[in-house]
Amino acid sequence: MHPLKPTPLRQTSPHSWIVHGLILLFFVALSGAVAEEGFGPPISIPRPAPNTNVSFVRNLIDQPISAKESKSRGCVFCHKGIEEMHSSPNVVLGCTDCHGGNANLGLTMVKAHVQPRDPIFWKTS
Repeated sequence: MHPLKPTPLRQTSPHSWIVHGLILLFFVALSGAVAEEGFGPPISIPRPAPNTNVSFVRNLIDQPISAKESKSRGCVFCHKGIEEMHSSPNVVLGCTDCHGGNANLGLTMVKAHVQPRDPIFWKTS
């Protein structure tokens, strides 16, 4: 055979195309079944039904106004005349939500305010 002469294509029987088509059809059907069920073993903890009521954890900005007022009551009592910190009605935060401390009425200044970790360095605010 001459080195530059192209080699003839291998002749295949018409039955081999049918076999290849059936194998391809099998894998396509198998991939569709796997896609529906997913991979891996079934989960051991059942998934909750989609319409179940999940407990809602409220963040501080969405708290009721009564909670905001209870977290500011002692602060406003001592710090008379302070203006409202948040002018937006969409932000509902009490004083202690950001500044810390204890907003109960009748506390001393030391008990109401957050104390420093190192009082030797922070004698005053």
